[in-house]
Amino acid sequence: MIVISDTSSISNLFQIGLIELLKDLYGEIIITPAVARELTVIPEQEIFLNTVSWIKVQTPQNQKLIVQLLEELHLGESESIALAIELNADYLVLDEYKG
Repeated sequence: MIVISDTSSISNLFQIGLIELLKDLYGEIIITPAVARELTVIPEQEIFLNTVSWIKVQTPQNQKLIVQLLEELHLGESESIALAIELNADYLVLDEYKG
């Protein structure tokens, strides 16, 4: 199963101590470099990301699509959507209505 997540979903679950729900539900989560950068703004989240093996970072290739999506969304959501399309993901975990 391929699951892509944006920042807020991971950060919010981490902050309330329920981050393991994502692992329990999906096994592995893929995030983009922009999402990883956003998550590491909080030192505890950076430590967490550096210690788990079930959250992987992958770079989307379709820069044209990312640029188009940036007209309406932030970089994290734009990269996540582009990567989900590229990988034909089973799930895309977003909390952004426009996304």
